[in-house]
Amino acid sequence: MLRSITEEITFLGGTQYTLRRLPENYVPNFIDFVVKLNSYSHFENAFLPYVIQLRNNDVVVIYDRTFEHRLFDNIHKIGQNEVKKFSETLLRFLDYVYLEACAPFVAMSLNDIYTYAGELYLFPPFISTFIESEDVIYSSEFLKYNVCNKSTSAFVIGRVIEKIDKAGLYKDVVRALTNPDAHVRDEFVEKRIQNFIDLDIQSKVLNYLNEINEEFSVIEISTIEKLTYKYNLFYLSKNLKSDMFIRLGNDITNLAREILVKFKDYIDDETYQMFAECVYSNCKFELAVSNLVESLKDKDRVIFEITDYDKSDHLIRKLISTVRASLPKTKVVVLTNKSKNPSITFKISPDNVEKNNNWFKTELSKIDKYISILGESFTIDDVVKLSEVIGADVEENLQKLNQIGLLKSLGKNFFFEPKQRKKIYSSLPRKERVSLHRKLASKYENELNPYNLAFFKSASHFEKSGDFSKALLIYLKVIRWNMYNYVFSPTRIAELINKSERLLKKIGRKSYALESLRVKFSYLTNEYTKDLAKHSDNLSSNLLKMIAYFKTNNHDKLSKVVEKSLNGRFFERTVACALNLWLRLSNDDISLNDVDNVVRSFKVNSPLTALVKVETLKIGAVIAGKYDKSKAIEYLKDALNISQKFNLKYLLIDVYTLLGLLEENPAFSTTFLRKAIQIANEIGFQSKALTSSIFLLKRLLILGKLEEFERELSNIENNLLTINFDIGMYVEVEWLKSLHWIYTGDFDNAQEFYEGIFEKKMFKNIDTSVYVTSDMLFSYVILLLYNGNFEKAKKFFEKYVNFLANQKDNKDNLYRYFEFIKPNHGDLEIVRAILDASEFCSSPGLSEKLDQLYEIIQSYLRENLKDVSFWMKDIVFIITEK
Repeated sequence: MLRSITEEITFLGGTQYTLRRLPENYVPNFIDFVVKLNSYSHFENAFLPYVIQLRNNDVVVIYDRTFEHRLFDNIHKIGQNEVKKFSETLLRFLDYVYLEACAPFVAMSLNDIYTYAGELYLFPPFISTFIESEDVIYSSEFLKYNVCNKSTSAFVIGRVIEKIDKAGLYKDVVRALTNPDAHVRDEFVEKRIQNFIDLDIQSKVLNYLNEINEEFSVIEISTIEKLTYKYNLFYLSKNLKSDMFIRLGNDITNLAREILVKFKDYIDDETYQMFAECVYSNCKFELAVSNLVESLKDKDRVIFEITDYDKSDHLIRKLISTVRASLPKTKVVVLTNKSKNPSITFKISPDNVEKNNNWFKTELSKIDKYISILGESFTIDDVVKLSEVIGADVEENLQKLNQIGLLKSLGKNFFFEPKQRKKIYSSLPRKERVSLHRKLASKYENELNPYNLAFFKSASHFEKSGDFSKALLIYLKVIRWNMYNYVFSPTRIAELINKSERLLKKIGRKSYALESLRVKFSYLTNEYTKDLAKHSDNLSSNLLKMIAYFKTNNHDKLSKVVEKSLNGRFFERTVACALNLWLRLSNDDISLNDVDNVVRSFKVNSPLTALVKVETLKIGAVIAGKYDKSKAIEYLKDALNISQKFNLKYLLIDVYTLLGLLEENPAFSTTFLRKAIQIANEIGFQSKALTSSIFLLKRLLILGKLEEFERELSNIENNLLTINFDIGMYVEVEWLKSLHWIYTGDFDNAQEFYEGIFEKKMFKNIDTSVYVTSDMLFSYVILLLYNGNFEKAKKFFEKYVNFLANQKDNKDNLYRYFEFIKPNHGDLEIVRAILDASEFCSSPGLSEKLDQLYEIIQSYLRENLKDVSFWMKDIVFIITEK
């Protein structure tokens, strides 16, 4: 064994590091060593290695620290309150070992235990195994029998508490944990754990998991105390060993740690090596996820724990999206402590914690009050910045606030009692508050990074200091950057836009930059579309008005603005050319040459010009699709290449969707549509994911893939719960469901849907009168005919044609559709002729022709009613392809 392996290092700037060094021959397997040290990542008070590397025949482990100092250097100064706090922290660590969230151990060095502000921290005890020192406490079973398990961990923790607790406050605990009988130790810890577990909720969650049919579900376990959530989560994980249960928290690097620690048996050596590299080096995310997908392909279910699902970062969203897309037959479940729209919520009642009200009797110093500047919750890193700003160590003040019940701590996180924090904050003179906020804002501003949340803190402190313009500038900078980098979800960006608008009102002026970002954000994500329609006329530039009118389908106003903008500046003119092409979509005089001239008219040299080029290619593909499908696909492939080159993922969604609609090969078509959905989920664009999913539903129904249709329908219905969806989309999904019911012979449910939207004008408390489409009318006619209700079918068939007539202005094509109909035509031709009636309009002789056409349809369907699948598939095909 080694006598000494520790070095303390302080770099320029004051950052402290502890370096642990082991000869390489002490570590038989380097990767297993890395895995073992990282197995303690779920313990909030553990220092995780900053880096682990092989260097000059040594294994070097480096930890970074802030102000923490060794506990046993000042053991004589520890009071009873601290003894209690430290002992409870060590017992929580032991609980995590028994809950299998952390690896068991056989030794712990007293020199590896640190303290700061009344909170205890420690290095992972694994390295202690290699040290020969009187400061290292070993398990007796390990020394005698070389045993390492949870009971050996209990013995070590018992001895450490004994060293801390000079007054014997925890003598009964020490007696139980150091009992020679391992069963006594185990029984003591297991009984302690039960105090945190809600067995009723555990049972309900397990039952729900076993009964779940959806491909994707979000289960919220709601608690007031974070610690209660963690205990119940770990307990649940322990009881779900047969599942892939991956605890991510809010940190994507936990993916590699979890795979390495828990699922080594499921992956090959090469994959194991790759995940080990991911912990301490930049590894390719796609490679890591593809290896994970390969490991999961035979699993029926995978469970991810994400602490705050709505605010999870882009890589976590990308992980979930990729797994869902790559493993359509694997059920994906997210367990979370917080979600706005979960599939189901299980609420654990607040803990009966006795509140400490000693703060009423305690006089608070100026520095005590300064801590309230940091907000209701903050981290030890925030404390470091406050210390730098005021030029004083606030450790004793944090400890004092903790002891009197104003502050709670969990690991490196601190939480104020909200109401009392507000009172303390208000008691500070305004000038001092403003000065501290401004200094802290500048500290965070120096660390601004789009991948971290320093910008939130910087902007918040600037706002509280009264510098609204600086706060606004930071928000705008982040919104603009994120438009094309997708780190934060649209929900988070919408939150920033709202904060920016609130700041503008305080400043009392308008901002073209924010106006522009909001319009572009709406264009990209479908957020704020209704609001955009209300305010389009008040936008300050023709460019923004064009985007707004285009987004809200206001053709008349768009046409006028486009005409003005065709002679505008370069970018405005370019956008106008593209939208002018879009306006001509319905004109018969447009040709492929016209399309080509616009498509090829400008170069791509920036993300903005790339955006317009891709939009133009999309419009060109829609037009070309009428004449030359291969030309349309050529346009879309160009659009695909440009979108990928400039990382325009929001446009990739649209391009893949169009490719899915144009592609005739069923396998390719559904692959393209699923790719669109995957990207939309990955970057958090749920509205676009829903649109592509509806197209996929239609395609699956056409192909008769009813099982896949039902799975996808379930996913869509879950998504409808989690976004501010358009009611029209909801009604359309219900209509597709009705087609599925007709297809499979479930006519009662279908009848209920159609009676709701056509006769009661209400469906599930939604006024459906404004969402009726010609396709819905026609499918109701088919259902009525099948049920033998011919009079009502005729009535609704007339409504169907009148509906179409009112939607169209073309009066020249009426008779050619009826001339097409001849007795004895096959069902596909009859249905196609009916749907071609979208060109119908009011014209002399319409009613006679309608009667003639109706009799032909009625006669034909009567002869074929015995086998619904004989003609229903073709009907679905024509309806959904129209």
